[in-house]
Amino acid sequence: SCREHVRANDIAGRYGGDEFIIMIPGTTSTRAAQLAAALTGPSARVAGAAGSPVVFTLSVGIAESVGCLDLPSLLGRADLAMYEAKRAGGGCFRIFEGTGLAPDAVPAS
Repeated sequence: SCREHVRANDIAGRYGGDEFIIMIPGTTSTRAAQLAAALTGPSARVAGAAGSPVVFTLSVGIAESVGCLDLPSLLGRADLAMYEAKRAGGGCFRIFEGTGLAPDAVPAS
């Protein structure tokens, strides 16, 4: 679950509709990629109102604040990366790179 991966000083919240934001202060896209890989992995079993399983995928966009002048710019970058993940079929993440988007490979530690 998300609680297992989000640290106490991270900021998580609903942005609107079916979109959520996790702000991870003081880190790079490497940590964000590790979190995204965990969140886009096999989903937990979620039961719907009638008890039947709910199937869903997560599409995650990652952007670093370096070079962003304000929060809307940062969110715009993350949004572009998220839509690239959706175009890739969902259940994955993409990192905003400025001139292009990187595949969802988590760098080795």
